[in-house]
Amino acid sequence: MTIDRIDSLKIEVDTKKVLGTGYILLEGFKNGLAPVKDPKTKLCGFIDKKNKLVIPCKYKCVYAFSEGYALCIDRDNKYGYIDKEDNVVIPFIYDYAVSFSNNRALVSVDGNFGYIDKFGYQVIDPIYYSASSFYGGKAAVNTGLTKPYYIDSQGNKLFETKYVSISAFREHYAVVRDYKKYGFIDEKGNTVCPCKYSYVESFSGGLALVKEKGKYSFINKSFEKVLELNYDYVDSFNEGYALVRKNRRYGFIDKSGREVIPCIYNFAERFSEGFAPVNLGGEYYFIDKNGNKKIVSTKEIKYTQISKGVGKQYSVLGFRSIFVVGDRTYNVEEDLGNYSAYLRKVGEIETIIKEYRQDQQHGYQKVKE
Repeated sequence: MTIDRIDSLKIEVDTKKVLGTGYILLEGFKNGLAPVKDPKTKLCGFIDKKNKLVIPCKYKCVYAFSEGYALCIDRDNKYGYIDKEDNVVIPFIYDYAVSFSNNRALVSVDGNFGYIDKFGYQVIDPIYYSASSFYGGKAAVNTGLTKPYYIDSQGNKLFETKYVSISAFREHYAVVRDYKKYGFIDEKGNTVCPCKYSYVESFSGGLALVKEKGKYSFINKSFEKVLELNYDYVDSFNEGYALVRKNRRYGFIDKSGREVIPCIYNFAERFSEGFAPVNLGGEYYFIDKNGNKKIVSTKEIKYTQISKGVGKQYSVLGFRSIFVVGDRTYNVEEDLGNYSAYLRKVGEIETIIKEYRQDQQHGYQKVKE
């Protein structure tokens, strides 16, 4: 998915979230391990749930484990994969790559996208201008010469669509976009929900987050609203809880809409393997689903303040971080890298970040100029 381009926005970030062990936490736990960075060497590795460093900090960047492999970047800026014993299972030869999903990983070769399997074989040639990860045996691709379409795990074309952009399928439905709005199609390509929403996320746990007329709500697979919410920000459900924000404070709701963990935190991220990282009054720690402190950590954080404005250009310095615009705090879950974000008008920074996150969630990992 591409973003309408009017004026460029780049965000300066200098964020440190230092655990009691001295490591910077990059994101939550997956497969029992969490990626961290050594603030002295600036290199990355993994800790376990006892805060023990189990994979040394020797990589320029690391991503959470997926299907037994972790995507890493070496000191030469090449992408490759390791297992939980830190064995290199796929060599560091790629200019860009994505974590494994459905036994396939999206990789960039000479500026185009293709797919490898878990043995490192190029099973689908790099012929695509843009592409998604595989989910449910299907991936969304675009050669740049036709409308986007879907392929199977062998690269066979399944069906083409009429839409400007399409996502990978999640729970049997895919997000699609016409020139302005978002809707859903089924696995046969039928439009099951017209493009009427200003923002949507893929289905998760039987529900999909949508935004219409400035209000968030969740819809079910009959495309009926089941939860209408009055929050400034809402995330998709993960492990039964959804992150929400009200009056600049974060908390969590359950699928009934009940606020099960109150909006008291200065910052929070979604639950993963039963834990969610939070910040309360400058102290960072993990909480469980009852709101109890777990794996308590002390963290130092520094923000680079920037002002709102159209046409002002900044550089992206941080990743999987939070940043401040004026007196407001935002969460960026993915590495923005050189991704270009754009403002439609002054102050719509949060909308742009949500659209970027949506592109990542739906599978589009890179957009060419």
